[in-house]
Amino acid sequence: MKFLSFLPFFAYSFLVTGLRVVIRRHFINKKYEPNSVYLHGSNSNLCRCRYNGFIQSSTPSFYNGGYTHLNGLGSKAKEIVLSDECRNSLLAGVTKVADTVRVTLGPRGRNILLEKEYGFPIIVNDGVTIARNISLSDSKMNAGAKLIQQIASTSDERAGDGTTSTAVLAAEIAKKGVDYVNKGHNPIPLYKGIQKASKMIIEEMKTLSNPVSGYNDLLNIATVATSGNTVMGEVIAKAFDKLGGNAATILEENPAIEDELDFTEGYTFDRGYANPYFLLGEEKDSIEWNSPQILVVESKIETAQSIMSILEHAARTKSPLMIIAEDFGAEAMQTFIINKMRGMLKVVAVRAPSFGERRKDYLQDIAVATGSTFVSNDVGISFNDLTVDMLGSAKSIVVKKERTSIVTLPQFLAPMKTRIAALQREKENSTSQFDKQKLTERIAALSGGIARIRIGALTEAELKEKKLRYEDAINAVRAAMETGYVPGGGVTYLAMQRPEFVEKVMNNIQSSVNAEMKSPDSELVEDRDEEVESEIDLQKAGAKVVLDAMSVITRQIADNAGTDGNKVVERITKSGKPFGYGWNAKTNCYGDMIKQGVIDPTKVVMSAVEHSTSVAGLILTTEGMMVDKEEKKNDSSGVDVNDEMDHSFN
Repeated sequence: MKFLSFLPFFAYSFLVTGLRVVIRRHFINKKYEPNSVYLHGSNSNLCRCRYNGFIQSSTPSFYNGGYTHLNGLGSKAKEIVLSDECRNSLLAGVTKVADTVRVTLGPRGRNILLEKEYGFPIIVNDGVTIARNISLSDSKMNAGAKLIQQIASTSDERAGDGTTSTAVLAAEIAKKGVDYVNKGHNPIPLYKGIQKASKMIIEEMKTLSNPVSGYNDLLNIATVATSGNTVMGEVIAKAFDKLGGNAATILEENPAIEDELDFTEGYTFDRGYANPYFLLGEEKDSIEWNSPQILVVESKIETAQSIMSILEHAARTKSPLMIIAEDFGAEAMQTFIINKMRGMLKVVAVRAPSFGERRKDYLQDIAVATGSTFVSNDVGISFNDLTVDMLGSAKSIVVKKERTSIVTLPQFLAPMKTRIAALQREKENSTSQFDKQKLTERIAALSGGIARIRIGALTEAELKEKKLRYEDAINAVRAAMETGYVPGGGVTYLAMQRPEFVEKVMNNIQSSVNAEMKSPDSELVEDRDEEVESEIDLQKAGAKVVLDAMSVITRQIADNAGTDGNKVVERITKSGKPFGYGWNAKTNCYGDMIKQGVIDPTKVVMSAVEHSTSVAGLILTTEGMMVDKEEKKNDSSGVDVNDEMDHSFN
C-alpha cells in the first residue's frame, strides 16, 4: 500500500520528464542558419537562440533595472503649475528655442555650434537638428521647448524642411496669443479664430502654387534649401531631373574635396554574384548580359535537381539565366559553376536582398519589375510546379560583387506603376519611420534608379554640416515636386496680409460664428447678442494674431542679412506690386522672386503654418502642467537633499 501511495508522484515525474524530452527534441534538435535569432512568438516567454548551430529553449530572466517601481516607490515628486505662470513658462521655452534657430534663417543666416557629448563639436545650420539638441535646465521652460521640438520633427518628417520657419512662427503667434489670455480673455474663442485663419491661409497658399516644370525650378528650389549653395543645388537638381520625384538618394563621403554625383540605372539592389567563380569567362569584373531570363525564388535552392526543368531550358536555348533566391546549397552552386565553366550554361546566382519578411517584399518587387512569377509556398507555387512560363526577362543586367542592376523592359511599366501606387498608399498609412524609409527605398527602386551623392569636405565638421543641408534640400525638392512651389523669401507668408484676404478671413469668421450660435431647439438667453459679439471679437482677435505673424519670416531673413527687417516688410507691402514681389537677401535686390530663383515648396510653407498654429493654440488652452520637481542641492556636502534610493534589483 505504501508503494501505491507513491504512484501519483512517479506518474507526475514521468509526465514532466516526457514533456522535457518532447520539448528538447522539438526545439533543440534543429539546425538553423548561422547568425540567426528566432523568437517563438512575440508574446511567449520561450526564447529560442542559436548556439553552435542548434536551438536552445530557455525562459528569459528579467530584472528590475529601475524602470519599474513597486507601489510608486522611486517616482519623482511633481511640481504643479497653473494659469498664467503655466502659459508664461511654456512661452519662455518656446521663445528660447525659436530665438536659437531663427538666426539660421535665409541665405545669410548664421551657424550654430553644437557641442556633442563625445567627439568634436559640429557647426550646423539646420533648424530641426538644433531644436532636437536643446534641453533647458528649467523643467517648466523645457516643457515648452519640447513642444517646439515635437512640431519641428513632425514638420521635418512630413514636409522635409521649414522647421526654422515653423519655430519662429509658433513663437510669434504664441506670444501675442498669451498676451490676450493673460489679460483675462477666454482662450477657446481665440483658439478657434487661430485655427480658422490657419485653414484659410493653407487653402489660399494652394491657389498660389505653381507646378515644378523643369530643371531650372529644381535648381532654384535646391539652391534656396541649401542656403544659396549653387554647387549643391546643381547636384540635387541633376539627380531629380533624371530620376523624378521618387528618386532615391544616397549620401556618401567622398575622399576628394568636391561633391560628385553618379547614377545607378534601372532596378538596383545591394546583392551581387553569390560566388566569384561566376566571373570566369567574363571580360570584366562584372557580369553584363542582354536579354536574360530571370527566376525569382523565395526559398533556398539546395540542389540543382529542384529547378532542373529551368536549367535544361536555359541550356537548350542558350539564353542567359539569372537566379535570385534566398540562398544556394553547395550542390546547386557547384552544378551552376561547373556547367558555366564548360560553356553548357550561361547562369549566375544572386542572393535576395534584405532579411526576413522584408526579403519577401523585395523579391515580389523584383518579380513585378521583370514579369517573373514569384515562386513561393506562400502563394501556392513550389519547385514541383516550376515551368518555363514562370521566367521573367529584362533588357539587360549588370551583376557586380555587391550590386545587381536590372534594366527593365517597357511592357512591365504598367504593373510597376500599379505596384508603386500600392506602396505609396502603404507608406501614407504607416506610422513607423523605419517602415516609411524602407517603403521609400522600394518605391525609388521601382521608379527607376538611385542617385549617389558623394560629399567632399576638408573636415568632419564640414562633412556633417553639408550632409544636413543636402538632406534638407533633397526633402524640399521632393516636396516641391509633389505640391508645387511658391515665391520664397517670406513673400508667400506676407501675401496673407493683403487687405482683401484679411477681409475675407474676418467675414468668414463672422458668418461662421453666427451659424454656430444659432440653435433652433434651444432657448435664447437675454444677453445672447452680447455673447455672440464677444465670440466674434475674440475669434477675430485670434485670426488677427495669425495674420500679423505672417510678416515675421521676411523680417527675420532681412535681419539675419544685416538689413532692417521692418523697412523691408514695409516696402514690399506698400509697393503695390503683384504677388511675388519681394527682397532677395542673397543679392540685396527687390524684384520678382520667382524670376530671381527664390522659391519655396508649397508643402513646406503650408506645413509651417499648420504646425505653428497648432502648437500656439495648444499653449493658449493649457491651464496647468505637471513637471518633475527640481531637486534641491546641499551646497556644503554636494549631496542631493532629496536623494532617492536605488530600487533596481541585481
